[in-house]
Amino acid sequence: MSSSRFMYRLMVALAVLCVAAGCGSVERKAVTRQADRFFAHLRAGDAAAAYTLLAAESREVNALEEFEALTRDNGLRENQGVVWEEAYVDGDYGRVIGAVTTSQGHVRRMEVVAFKQGRRWEIHMVHEPRDPSLGDAGLPAQAEATALARRSIDAFIDAVDAGSMVSFHDQTSSILREQVSVEQFEEGFDMFFELRRLGVNFAELKARVPVVEDGFDIDEDGVLALRGSYPPPRGVQFEQSYIREEGQWRLLGFHFNLQIEEWLQDLPAAADGVLPDPGTLEPFRGMDQQTWSFEVTGATEGPVWGTDVYSDDSILAVAAVHAGVLRAGETGIVTVTILPGRDRYTPSTRHGVSTLPWGQWHDGSFSFGE
Repeated sequence: MSSSRFMYRLMVALAVLCVAAGCGSVERKAVTRQADRFFAHLRAGDAAAAYTLLAAESREVNALEEFEALTRDNGLRENQGVVWEEAYVDGDYGRVIGAVTTSQGHVRRMEVVAFKQGRRWEIHMVHEPRDPSLGDAGLPAQAEATALARRSIDAFIDAVDAGSMVSFHDQTSSILREQVSVEQFEEGFDMFFELRRLGVNFAELKARVPVVEDGFDIDEDGVLALRGSYPPPRGVQFEQSYIREEGQWRLLGFHFNLQIEEWLQDLPAAADGVLPDPGTLEPFRGMDQQTWSFEVTGATEGPVWGTDVYSDDSILAVAAVHAGVLRAGETGIVTVTILPGRDRYTPSTRHGVSTLPWGQWHDGSFSFGE
């Protein structure tokens, strides 16, 4: 139960990009200096030098020739100067907003978004920030928002069915892809893979239409936030956020919450009361005091935390050997009781399996027996 794994899971589950001030004047100045260099190169007519300050993914989106044409056509090449008004830094994310005087003498507000790679700030995006005075300009209609949410959820379901988040990761915004790897996506959404292995068929949602709540809006950073649900049976709630890239809404944040018990009760295997090995009991988190039975083959390799009461991200097959309900290599039916998280998990060695200690883990636990 490494802290890094927990943070990755938390980061993807929340999928929130925070923009805040207060990470120190040194870093704000560093971001501002990088933006200054970018516009200084353009002012000197050296688009190639400005291009080198872009992040690798931004260069993949626009070749140098396209970048040169774009900066020439919008007047940023040979600009007459820039005055920065605001600078924000939050960890490895930074942005500055200011007024650029174009080569034609027009003043345009511009925002430079940058990410820190090692010790260097790389420019990810240069664009005109949304003007709050425009109100709902650019806000999608209800039908478009519903279609947008549905496409993202369908893509997520396809990825779960394929057993890989590669295709879903590819469809997200470049901002999210830079911050969260495919491996971290799969770590964060591992519970859905486990449910799929149990036989849960998420594909049935693709035949249903989600309901997006009214009142969605675009914030001052240009982020569109959607909330909604799929009506019963088998309720689902979701939260998604998007940002425009290359004229399209691209996923920036994704949260998908199931009423897990409803989905598990309809599994074919649940008819005789025995489910296949789920790997861990994280999908059953929150079903406190409920008992479930699984067909499991005992194993000795894999992390387990606790003694008698185990954290719910422990490997069930290994915990079963430690608890003495199965021998290594033996296949049998084990019954567990789902419990709340604990303040402490005590290590021990039993039946050839050594478990690990852990402090407070409030997500969930389990024990063997009813």
